[in-house]
Amino acid sequence: MKEYQATVLTTTPSYASLLAEESEKYGIEIGKDIKLKKIWLTGEGCSSTFRQRLEKWWGCEVSFFYGSTECGVIGGVECSKHQGYHVMEGHIKLEIIDPDSGEVLPYGQTGEIVVTTLLREGMPMVRYRSGDLGKLQKSQCDCGIALDVLELRGKNGAHAPHRGMRIIPPHL
Repeated sequence: MKEYQATVLTTTPSYASLLAEESEKYGIEIGKDIKLKKIWLTGEGCSSTFRQRLEKWWGCEVSFFYGSTECGVIGGVECSKHQGYHVMEGHIKLEIIDPDSGEVLPYGQTGEIVVTTLLREGMPMVRYRSGDLGKLQKSQCDCGIALDVLELRGKNGAHAPHRGMRIIPPHL
């Protein structure tokens, strides 16, 4: 990163942390030797507290994008307001379903994320069940983007059954 004067890093949250720690060990000064303008995180869950720690460590904005090997970018990307993922509606059709019945759920209800790719030719996916949990909201984002917003809630099966109901973690 130092040699090529990288300004953007795309990685997992844990690897961004490891890179910062290792840079210090080798005398590489973040902000002086490596001047990132943006970090894109994917591949693991990450709290907003950990994101803020990475932003402070690296001295740049840190955002998330949501995708999979099978479908590419699924939910889309976070804008600078960090209020969820703006769904890439021209690239995918995203649905939220009840994991047990398969019934499509309305906005605001948490269920399994199902994806149909619209632009993939070699390996299109039709109603691919991701195994991830989330909910869709109509965009009310201050950034002005009018695309639906996806909020990730975890993995299907990573919930606690209680009195016949699913208790889903508050955030990924």
